[in-house]
Order: sequence, then structure tokens, then C-alpha cells
Amino acid sequence: HNCKITNIKLLLKSNLIFSFSINKNLKVWKSVFEKKNYNFLITLTLYKSLIFNIEPIELLINYNETFLVVSFIDNFLKLYLLPSIRYCFSFDTSNETIITSSFSVYSSYLIGGSLNGYIFIWKTNSTLILHLRKGHVGPVQQLKYFKNDKIILSLGLEKYIMIWNKDLRIILKKFQLSQKNPFILLINNKYDFII
Repeated sequence: HNCKITNIKLLLKSNLIFSFSINKNLKVWKSVFEKKNYNFLITLTLYKSLIFNIEPIELLINYNETFLVVSFIDNFLKLYLLPSIRYCFSFDTSNETIITSSFSVYSSYLIGGSLNGYIFIWKTNSTLILHLRKGHVGPVQQLKYFKNDKIILSLGLEKYIMIWNKDLRIILKKFQLSQKNPFILLINNKYDFII
């Protein structure tokens, strides 16, 4: 990159490294790890390079490293196949700007939160909105699946954490945090707690 790198994602299964810079350039590198005597060497080779016309907001890669989702400031949410980085389609966002997203455990579903407080659910093989709900007063900062995708957690800028059923029809619990600026949900599925 010829300018500041803003995001780096590592794909451990496929030995790929994604780097994104402020000039809207996404580069994908193949990495080779070598050990010679007591020295380690990592060789990076440029695999692909994409230049976006619009500034991306978020890059998301699923656990299986088969999908890349990129959200853009112009209300587009695009799905690419990995490792080829082949464009598939854009999800319907109802003209909302998606600022956070998360895959279900087996990547069958994608949830997204908008700048205006909406929460979306899509199937990853379809552009159509499966479920849509106004959840927060302002921006949705983070979304996570929990309990094998039976529960969805959302964190809003207004400091509310909402616990939803899997299709967003019922708010199971809603509570407000006292911290000044909460910005991340850490979930421990083994012990059933949220930080």
C-alpha cells in the first residue's frame, strides 16, 4: 500500500491476509511460513487487489473463510466468495447504511445493524430481507448470535443491550449500561455470559 492501512484480517485456514488502506484498496496476500534452523520467515505474495469506488465501512469474513461481506457508506452490502474474491450479489438494505454485521454459527444467516437503529436478517444465499426490525434509537454498534443462533444480542449507541429471539420478533431482555461509551460485546458461549 502507498498509504495508511486501516484494517488487517488474517485467514488462518487458507493462509491469506487481507489489508485495506484509506485509498479504498483491498489487497489479499498469500502467506508462506518457513522455519530455517532457529529463524522464522514469512513470505507475502500479492494474490488479488480490489479498488472500491466508495469507502467501505466494515469488512467481515465468516468463520469458515468462505464469505467476505463488505458494507459501504452508500447503503450497499456486498457478498464475495472466498478465496477467489468473486462478487456474488448485494443484499437488500432498504436504503439503510449497514455499519455492523455478523454471521450465524454455520454462516447460513447474516445479521446487520444500521446507522438508524434497524436490525436485518438475511439468508446468505439470498438478497432478500428475511426479518427486519427497528431495534435501537440510534446506530447499532454491534450484533452477535448466541446460544447456537437461538438468540441475537444487539448493542446500541444509546447504551442498551437487547436480547432477541432468533427472528427478532420478541425482545427477551433489555437493559441499559452505565458505562460511558460501550462499544463491544464479548460473549463466552461456554459459560453463558456477556461482557
